[in-house]
Amino acid sequence: MPLISQYAHGRAQLPFTSANLTVSTGGAVTLPRTLYFCLQGENPVGYNLPSAIVGPLTIHAGEQLTLTEDLYRAGERWTAFNLSASETNDPGTFVQIARVPCFDSSDNRLTLPATHPREH
Repeated sequence: MPLISQYAHGRAQLPFTSANLTVSTGGAVTLPRTLYFCLQGENPVGYNLPSAIVGPLTIHAGEQLTLTEDLYRAGERWTAFNLSASETNDPGTFVQIARVPCFDSSDNRLTLPATHPREH
């Protein structure tokens, strides 16, 4: 792992809007779902605050969800972005549905967009 100047630096809360998510064909979703979403950054120390809640967004059978914008900024050290969802906009009901790594096994930074086509 290369030397990094800041071990676990990142914003307290990531900016997140409906523009950060797109729904398209080609996924493995089998049941249509209308969901609310939020995003958190993960670093070696833990997680930042959940983002603003986005939604509702409907995903139909055969579709997939794509996180479209690279939220990583210079000077930050996120290890992953964690996407959570719920059928309500109550933060207490959200569950993590995807973990998008920021680095590959050789410590090369990965960029978005990232598509998550699996059924959850």
